[in-house]
Amino acid sequence: MQNNLEQFILVCLDSPLNQLYVYLEEFQRLMNCVKHFNEVDSCMDYITNITNEKIFWIIFVEHASVIPLMYHLRQIYSIYIFNFNLCQATTEDTASFRKVRGRFEKMNELMKQIEYDKKSLVQNLLTINNFPKYTLGSSSALHQTDNNNLQEATFMYSQIIRDVFIHETYTDNEKTEMIEFFREQYNTNKVELEKIDKFERDCISERAIYWYTIDSFLYRTINKALRTQDIITLYYLRYFIKDLHLELKKYHTKQHSNSAEKTLVVYRGLGLPNDEFEKLKKGYLISFSEFLSTSRKRELAEIYVQQGVDDIQSILFEIELDYTIQTSTPFADISEQSQFNLEEEILLSMGSVFRIQSLNRISENIWNIRLSQTSDEDQQLKQLYQWLNAAIFKVNHLHTKLSSLMLFVYDYEKAEYFLKKTMAQPGYSQDIRTLGATSSIFGEICFHQNNYEKAEMLYQTTIELFEKNPEKNEPSTVQRCYTGLSEIYLEKAQYMRGTKWMILR
Repeated sequence: MQNNLEQFILVCLDSPLNQLYVYLEEFQRLMNCVKHFNEVDSCMDYITNITNEKIFWIIFVEHASVIPLMYHLRQIYSIYIFNFNLCQATTEDTASFRKVRGRFEKMNELMKQIEYDKKSLVQNLLTINNFPKYTLGSSSALHQTDNNNLQEATFMYSQIIRDVFIHETYTDNEKTEMIEFFREQYNTNKVELEKIDKFERDCISERAIYWYTIDSFLYRTINKALRTQDIITLYYLRYFIKDLHLELKKYHTKQHSNSAEKTLVVYRGLGLPNDEFEKLKKGYLISFSEFLSTSRKRELAEIYVQQGVDDIQSILFEIELDYTIQTSTPFADISEQSQFNLEEEILLSMGSVFRIQSLNRISENIWNIRLSQTSDEDQQLKQLYQWLNAAIFKVNHLHTKLSSLMLFVYDYEKAEYFLKKTMAQPGYSQDIRTLGATSSIFGEICFHQNNYEKAEMLYQTTIELFEKNPEKNEPSTVQRCYTGLSEIYLEKAQYMRGTKWMILR
């Protein structure tokens, strides 16, 4: 099944004569997902239903009157009015709409503007998760409610996924699986298919950073999947994610040993919606979901500070990195490996966490936020990570770990998806521990779907399995079943039976 793996959609609202239709293949060189409409209502309905992507909207001049009706939608990033004859006027005044990039009569000028805007948007598509100070104040503040569980898992999501993937052993089978996944998703895009073929021939672990910096399917897909927590796409990318992380780790160690630098200040500019900025102001720790691109050059970061856009705050992050602290999130100067070696780019692995040191307005339109890198030995983070690790990863099998994580963030469909992958593995029926873990997780899924009878049966089956095989017993899995049974009986108002299982757990 084909999905839009990228962060952009190019939408064309054409004239009845289909004057833009002939350019669709050219448009697809800019963005993989291109949608063409002649009818205004169907185009507006499509745009309204988009939630995870940003839209670049080309409107034929005769439809310009719809702009005021749609302009407020956050998913619309930029608007382009196309007119083969600029003498043809529109009655709609669009000069006051900042998202309108202009009116164009030449296709090459339009394409250049879209390409420029796409590069600017890439800099601003960052997912920032923040934790208020009070949440991390003590162990009692952690994991008291379902909302806390979800907030904690979201904050550490990229770190958890990263650590699962990098500790797995892969073969060429996983690489082949990834490439076939990309071919299916890009099967109508000739340009990207050529890049996929070249990637298959050329990519080895030592060139992971180079391939990441190319404007291609890899960069766009990885970061959208991390931003939207698309676990299925991340699963197919696990081979490359491990290679990229380990290459950053290798260069991090090499550069630290060859340099007298102990600390490094880097910069990243972006625009942040007002509501997200207000949350950030209350934060204490923040995490970035994506692989984080920064630069030693402040002036370069300032170029990408998004100014003059409605409902957007312009942010310049000033980040202090420390070579001397112990960190599981390596960073490295990738100038020699990158296609853009003049940018003095410092790339951090996914899931980086920082402490907010200060937040100051440095001009009327720009905020400066100073961040310092956190250490793996930071007690608050260590406590949070250890608790999540113990709560989620009670088994060793990759698919069962991912299923457990999906259960933790209440995505029961994905939890079941990965359990079925576990069950399809060779030797599954002889692996007592994995059988028990799978059965107990299925029980939790059924419980949350209010199928108490099936959940009870699965919990009982798991307990009996370990009773018959005491040498394979997994106390944490059995405890999970005791807890599940007590919850079932309490839901059924069978309080005596529920209390019994509460005591056993």
